[in-house]
Amino acid sequence: MLTAARASVATPRTLPASRHRETGRVFFPRIPEGSPLADKYEAVTLSHTAKLYSFTVVHPGPKTGKSPFALAYADFPEGVRVFGRLEFDVRPAIGAALSVEVDEGVDGVTSSYRFIARG
Repeated sequence: MLTAARASVATPRTLPASRHRETGRVFFPRIPEGSPLADKYEAVTLSHTAKLYSFTVVHPGPKTGKSPFALAYADFPEGVRVFGRLEFDVRPAIGAALSVEVDEGVDGVTSSYRFIARG
């Protein structure tokens, strides 16, 4: 419906996150290194897959000329729920498996990510 699913890259990038050293709880986005709390967290990455928690299709006003796009919440195995763009060819069911595609910015920092519903 929205866009064709993209081909997987050879080495998929993952979303950077943080894990609290005492509780083990994972947070997204990653706690910045300059944060006063940074020493309480370790850097981790999220899985390449997630499950669809919920989504909506946004229909911009006709005068904008923009196409509809989907936004979703995805649940990761690490116990984190992440909000982002969703791409699909066939409308996914809640609980559907999602893959995560991450684009690296020019400076080596994550610049964008999206969830892809396959099937």
